[in-house]
Amino acid sequence: MDDSYFMIKTALKQLKENAETAMYFKYELGLHYFIGNDWTTALDIFKSLAVQSLPKFLANQKSEVQSLAKTIRLALPINFMAVDEKIDSVAEDKVCIIPCPVQLLTKVACCYFNMNQHNLGMKWLISAVIVHKKYSNFQSKSEEEIYQLATKYISRSSMKMLNYECIYFMRHLQKLPDQKLDVIINELEKYRQELAEEILEPSKKLNMSLISKEMGDIGDYLSCTLIIMASNCLMGETLEVIRVYENSKKYLWKAGENYSYLLHHIDYWMGKALMEEGKFSQAKEMLKSSLKRKKCVMNISHKAKMLISEIDAKKEMPR
Repeated sequence: MDDSYFMIKTALKQLKENAETAMYFKYELGLHYFIGNDWTTALDIFKSLAVQSLPKFLANQKSEVQSLAKTIRLALPINFMAVDEKIDSVAEDKVCIIPCPVQLLTKVACCYFNMNQHNLGMKWLISAVIVHKKYSNFQSKSEEEIYQLATKYISRSSMKMLNYECIYFMRHLQKLPDQKLDVIINELEKYRQELAEEILEPSKKLNMSLISKEMGDIGDYLSCTLIIMASNCLMGETLEVIRVYENSKKYLWKAGENYSYLLHHIDYWMGKALMEEGKFSQAKEMLKSSLKRKKCVMNISHKAKMLISEIDAKKEMPR
């Protein structure tokens, strides 16, 4: 991470007067600050890129967002027209088109949520949905997946895990060093434990407001579980992956259809960890469970099938 940051900064310095429109370098620089939780710096960079690449949309952003917010009937009555936001004027780049506008705008939303500016976060998250539907000149599988993720989070009660899911689903997690993965695991283990205690609290009375909050907690709990399992697996800590899953099994049944995509990935990482531990039959069952979950965000059924084939090949090898 430090090496890439140094190279990007050196490249921007060499570009001199052209650095302002070096959109791809700036995006990677913003990503560095984003992963490092420097939300203010990341926000400034990502917003300047949005102004450069989506000037026509931003000119009508407030009215478009307010219109869609009414259409989807957001649970929270947010008046986006009253939200005060400064957007600096940046020269439009008419040559270079950022191929990931949905990812860009979702990252802007993440920055605002982590800065405790919920209204502005929702404004940009809804913007990501609008841009994908109406303004994007570049359609791709990855953009479609993040669009689906954004639509799920619009109706989710908690935004705490959005930036972690973005890092995971945008495939940034595997780029991180073990030291950073350890930091993420420690952060999420504490939060996951807090959520588990809330979910199991026996004195909680079921009413509509608590059910809504509880489902948000369950979503965050599953998100934590996924990121912790994936991070441990990437570091080779497969026994820890299995422990985390076994500890979570008693909560999985609470997940509604909206969280099926998280279970799809949780089952996959559990299957991978079991395979690495030589527990082939159990691994195959977990991977088959992952395959049963259809139409998921960032569907990884192809990876599950590859692991099943690998398991079958290992079983057929002579001992």
